[in-house]
Amino acid sequence: MDQNLSLYISDTGNDRVVKYFRNATSGIIVAGGHGRGSALNQLNAPYGIYVDEFNEIGSIYICDTFNHRIQKWLEGAIQGITVAFHDEQLRAPISILLEPTLDHIMMMYISSFDLEQVLKWIPYAEEAQSIIAGSNFGSDSNQFEAP
Repeated sequence: MDQNLSLYISDTGNDRVVKYFRNATSGIIVAGGHGRGSALNQLNAPYGIYVDEFNEIGSIYICDTFNHRIQKWLEGAIQGITVAFHDEQLRAPISILLEPTLDHIMMMYISSFDLEQVLKWIPYAEEAQSIIAGSNFGSDSNQFEAP
């Protein structure tokens, strides 16, 4: 939800993000909606969403899961901007949280489903820092399976 209580929903099966304004009975497509694919106006199984309420108000960051990237969509945009992509580090991102730093850079925290880790990533950087990495599959406190 954003500060105006609009609800954003990852419509994963339809490869889009839909926004419902407060008290609305139908939504509007704010990202994707052009079929499944990897073009900048497409998504492939979007999951986690973060609504920016700090820097670019109205922008959304989307875990474009099967394209193995994070897409930023500015409010009213017709296509997204890839802010994180890396085949060896970012595999099937499933959730995202952003935190502004003291110098107003948005730090992304991303759960990489296939690689059993949580990453700390500066938007547009080529690599991330693994801040929590599971030790093989399992249920011990130092292990993850598809976080």
